[in-house]
Amino acid sequence: RGNTNNSGYESRLVSDICKPTGIKMMPRRDELKSFITRCHSLDVSNICALLDHQLQTAQLKSQSKALYVISALNASFGDKVSGYFSSNSTNINNLSHSVTASVKNKAVQLLQELNLIKRPAPKPVAAAGP
Repeated sequence: RGNTNNSGYESRLVSDICKPTGIKMMPRRDELKSFITRCHSLDVSNICALLDHQLQTAQLKSQSKALYVISALNASFGDKVSGYFSSNSTNINNLSHSVTASVKNKAVQLLQELNLIKRPAPKPVAAAGP
């Protein structure tokens, strides 16, 4: 797409992958893979901002899907994604207190992946008794 204005395309791409349709709270694997591939030629910071905005919607499925997409983006683009969210973590933090367990758990996991909160210490293994 070169240096043309991609913001409309990026916005549509994010809206499509975060649509609150389907029975699952996460995007399909093939959709996610295609999305990540397309992001290689786009402005990842802008994609992060658009996904961050999705975290504020009233649609639970859109919020959940955005969390999964951010996680996948972080796995592919690392510092670009963690850098954005280290300065813009409010919406993920808010979802980490969600009453919906699946959203809360994914938000906490994402905060850990982005190194914004510490991972819990491993539980000690009980010693075998005599």
